[in-house]
Amino acid sequence: MKEKKPFIFKLARVVCTPIFKLIYRYEITNRNNIPPQGAYVLACNHQSYTDPVLLNIGQKRMIHFMAKEELFRNKFFAALIRSLGAFPVHRGGTGDQTAINNAQKLLSDGKVLGIFPEGKRSTTGEILKLRAGAVMLAFQCGVPIVPACITAKGGRIKMFNKVKITYGDPITCEELGITTGSGKELREATKVLAEKISAIREKDRF
Repeated sequence: MKEKKPFIFKLARVVCTPIFKLIYRYEITNRNNIPPQGAYVLACNHQSYTDPVLLNIGQKRMIHFMAKEELFRNKFFAALIRSLGAFPVHRGGTGDQTAINNAQKLLSDGKVLGIFPEGKRSTTGEILKLRAGAVMLAFQCGVPIVPACITAKGGRIKMFNKVKITYGDPITCEELGITTGSGKELREATKVLAEKISAIREKDRF
């Protein structure tokens, strides 16, 4: 069943697409790697607050992103970003079970879950150590992961600086070596995911 997108989301796409094309001169590669239907986890590097917009511009489907809970403290802004597909996650030493439950519900409903597995923005553009949340959720929900990378000219996203958005081949949990979901398997799978994203970055670096 085709997902019904909120009006504000469709409006934002119409408004942001030409503006971001002008400001960031973005180029999208391997768009055909994006599954046209069915749930999947989109795992991408994280450099800028604009990353969710750039990724949503890159495909027709709506991506639902985890966003730090601090962004939801203002009621108006919270309502806005919720309508754009975001939901809060508490960043701390232990997992946010509510956020995990929300993520699992989205995937079980056949939707797209976007995760920045670095857990925070990279100030240098280099890929930071990945956390295991993306591969864990993919395994728990039996969905593939699509690795993606946003690469900016010179390593930093800024106005009028060209940006490449590239989607890698979908990866199944079996291909990541996850069979039981043990901690060791998830750690090893996260390393593989990191290698996939890093390979895209190295290829796109300019």
